[in-house]
Amino acid sequence: MRLFSLTEFFSLWPRSKEQDFRQRLRMAGRRFTRNTVVTAAVALVLVLTFGGMIVYNMYLLDTSDAYSSGEEEWRVEYELRYGKYMGIPQPRVTATSLQVEIYLEQRVVEISGAYQLVNKSELMIDSVHVATALGGETRSVRLNLPLKSEFVDEKLGHRTYVLEKPLSPGDSLGMEFRVRYNPLGFSSTGKDPSVAQNGTNFGDWLLPVMGYQSGREFLDAKQRQLHGLRPRPEVPPLDDSFALMDVAGQGWVKFEAVVGTDEGQMAIAPGTLRKTWTQNGRRYFQYGSGEPIRGKFGFFSAAYAVRKGRWNDTEIQVFHHPGHTLNVDRIIRGTQASLGYLTRQFGAYKHRQIRFVEVPGNSPTLFAFPTNIYFQEGFALLKAEEDPRGIDLPFAIVAQEVAHQWWGHQLAPAEVGGAALLTETLAWHSALEVVEASLGPKHFEGLMSMLRREYLAPRTRASEPLLRSITKLQVYRKGPLAMYALREYIGKEQVNNALRRLLEKHGPGIAPLSTPLDLYRELKAATPESLDYLVHDLFAANTFWDFGTESATARKTNAGNWEVTLDVWARKMVIDAEGVEKDVPLNDWVQIGLFAPANELSGSDEPVYMKKHRIRSGRQKIKVTVPAKPAHAGIDPRFLLFDWEMNNNVTDVKIED
Repeated sequence: MRLFSLTEFFSLWPRSKEQDFRQRLRMAGRRFTRNTVVTAAVALVLVLTFGGMIVYNMYLLDTSDAYSSGEEEWRVEYELRYGKYMGIPQPRVTATSLQVEIYLEQRVVEISGAYQLVNKSELMIDSVHVATALGGETRSVRLNLPLKSEFVDEKLGHRTYVLEKPLSPGDSLGMEFRVRYNPLGFSSTGKDPSVAQNGTNFGDWLLPVMGYQSGREFLDAKQRQLHGLRPRPEVPPLDDSFALMDVAGQGWVKFEAVVGTDEGQMAIAPGTLRKTWTQNGRRYFQYGSGEPIRGKFGFFSAAYAVRKGRWNDTEIQVFHHPGHTLNVDRIIRGTQASLGYLTRQFGAYKHRQIRFVEVPGNSPTLFAFPTNIYFQEGFALLKAEEDPRGIDLPFAIVAQEVAHQWWGHQLAPAEVGGAALLTETLAWHSALEVVEASLGPKHFEGLMSMLRREYLAPRTRASEPLLRSITKLQVYRKGPLAMYALREYIGKEQVNNALRRLLEKHGPGIAPLSTPLDLYRELKAATPESLDYLVHDLFAANTFWDFGTESATARKTNAGNWEVTLDVWARKMVIDAEGVEKDVPLNDWVQIGLFAPANELSGSDEPVYMKKHRIRSGRQKIKVTVPAKPAHAGIDPRFLLFDWEMNNNVTDVKIED
């Protein structure tokens, strides 16, 4: 049988100079042979069949994204029906016990669980509200106290249980539940499947949680107005009482789980692996936490290779694809360095092990659960030696994720605006200090330069202050730069003392939960009164400076020193979230630096003078005397303050006779 080219199916497509449609129609009729008809019919059937299968799997069977922001009706209905329960006291989960069964062939997860719940409020609780997982099937929820009534809304994922006898403050009850996750079809979002033949990973989002979930509401103001919903901030304000008390939060829990998976795979859950066995052709792993952990869990299963290391009494484990060994040793070294530094600075790591677990995905993404940190394949394949900036970015990222075991899992902030300042910013701040202590100041400066370039790249400067910011660029880049600037002004030990006090006052289970204002207060308390303005400018206002050095001249004195005169200018401004720029008076301490020619060994200029001067708005002359001949000089040469144009801070020194 003759094979047809694809172009023959486009019989009307012009393949010559003939452009008249009637002529093309006659030519198409001559080309439309019996073989062409049969082939076209078969192709049409295949397109309709496979296209229909794709549509059916992506949009009818797949429920993984059924409750995304694009699904409007359920969000509106959920808020209108159950929003009246927002903020009412609910019993808190204090202990979690799970039996997890992962069936890889069927792509099914079944969970039988039990919570111990305690009324930690000062009020009586007469009804228990349970939010069930959307996208999974909650097969049952049972409380161990007599009920007056119960109401189940499967569509919106909300259940209400009215107690015969209200729960007094301090009293407890038990809750048992069964959940099944059976994703049908395949995802329309391009996300990696949660249950895979080799690389299963899913989180606590399958488990029921207590109380009304404000995160299921519309956040966007225009959408809320369109659907006639009451105005509400995108995130709760810093003083939101419900968020501060975490009235329905998971908090810190005692955790234990038995996880079953297919033969040939290893299952991972939070805590210490206490026991493993084989039963009915399946492998089982029993985990438990010695210390309470934050109620955020991750579960994993794959045919892993395992590399182990130690730091003191803590076991370090890297579960990875057998062929992905490039960064395994680097992960262990970074974890050892991080545990050492962070323990010295902020107190003990609370667990007997820490694990890094590889999951499918091309991104270099990592995420820190208690005791377990997952990394995607993209991170496993990063080649630090080929980084043109000469920095070991994987080492720094590992340090940042380990730091979350303090900033995120020991200090867990209230879910208010700016909360990521206490997790992402502080984790990066600690990671940079680990890099400095482990890899040296040159490497540290290289990473700081990367953060600075990424933050100060051409873009709008309009933003909320760090204390209220919810953007990744602010908390991942500007935040660490602000912490570094403050450290260079008041000293490393003063900053770390402030962070230690923050941990002491807002440790695990201590209410009210911390907010960026608590960090702000501790930093101000550690800062001399003369620099109060700097803490405000870095964290409470969106402040920028504009510095430049117009000229620098030097002449040798009779005593053999060098007298240097700098002509500089300076400006200070505040920019609000709408982009409105306002000049403010400048009377700040700013570094003035002079540098000798580049050292042949280090390849960089060596400072011969680095001191802070009072700088005011406008142009001014600065005179300093140094013992060595300077080659370069300038204002804020280490870019401690946020100056959008950094190329004019430092200039060559002109030598005068």
